[in-house]
Amino acid sequence: MNAPGQPAREVCAEQSWPPRYLTVTEAAEAMSRHRSAVLRLIHTGKLPSIRLGRSYRVREAEVLRLLAGPMPGPADMLDAAQCASILRCPERTIHALIKLGHLDGESSGTDTCRVTVTEFQRFLQEAENRTALSARSCQSGDARADPWRAWRPARRAC
Repeated sequence: MNAPGQPAREVCAEQSWPPRYLTVTEAAEAMSRHRSAVLRLIHTGKLPSIRLGRSYRVREAEVLRLLAGPMPGPADMLDAAQCASILRCPERTIHALIKLGHLDGESSGTDTCRVTVTEFQRFLQEAENRTALSARSCQSGDARADPWRAWRPARRAC
């Protein structure tokens, strides 16, 4: 959402001046939605905007707020569909994570399972830590840290 040639910058709630406004097309790209879906959100009042002639401008912070969704409490439960939408993966992946014990959740039947918000946050944090650890070990070239590296033949320079 940054202009080409500009460094990436984080947008936080405290940063209020100068506000950054997006066109409907930019907001749609940021939200991974169609332009008409963003216009529908504007017309229904779910996405505050400013009208400039025949076009609209949407505050970037509002787009990020809408993407984040409502903040659930720690005791709230997420179903497989909500977990899948957060990770952008199929629901069957969430079911498999619970079945294999990677994610602690309650399963009732074949199609429904629920996970507490705190458990899902713990899982995400552990997954991010494992990914960062794996990336560091691959960069260092340590075969013990990356078991796949031990059997892979070394690449020859051309």
